[in-house]
Order: sequence, then structure tokens, then C-alpha cells
Amino acid sequence: MIVILFTTRAPDTLTDELSHQGYTIYEALAVSDVYALADQHPQAQIIITADVDPERAKAIQHHYPTIYLMFGATAAEVIWELSHALKGPECSQN
Repeated sequence: MIVILFTTRAPDTLTDELSHQGYTIYEALAVSDVYALADQHPQAQIIITADVDPERAKAIQHHYPTIYLMFGATAAEVIWELSHALKGPECSQN
């Protein structure tokens, strides 16, 4: 599974952990990066880390289904969300 991780710092700690679980992770530091990666990988799941400004997060959430992580989210929680929460037409965790 391909994941676009919208974050404020790279590398993000989740990137390594998710990569070891078989996910392909693309980190994005800007809204425009997310849009470009989503165009290149239309099946990708978009995750927004808790440190991303809410207004920047909303710019993405208006266009794509996302998972918006809480502070301290673990790789295990993210994996669970990826396998369960994104089955509907629009899923977002606040």
C-alpha cells in the first residue's frame, strides 16, 4: 500500500516504522507536495500528522479522504486505521 504522509518534518518517525511493515511512504512537507503525490499515486492513502497546522490539513481534507493523526499516534494505530477506517467514501480522524 502507498501512503502519503503529510508532516512538518522529514524524516518522520512513522516513515521508518511503516516502511518496515511493507508500506511505501512518501513524505510531503507542503500542501502542493501532497497534491502532486496524490496525482502521481491516485490509490495512495493520505495521512496527516498531528503537528500539521489545521488550516493546511483542511486544504487536503477538502479534496481527499484522510487520516488526521492525534499526537503520539503509534505505527500500530496507523496500520489499524489504514486497514479499517478508510473503507468508507470519506474517513477522517480528528
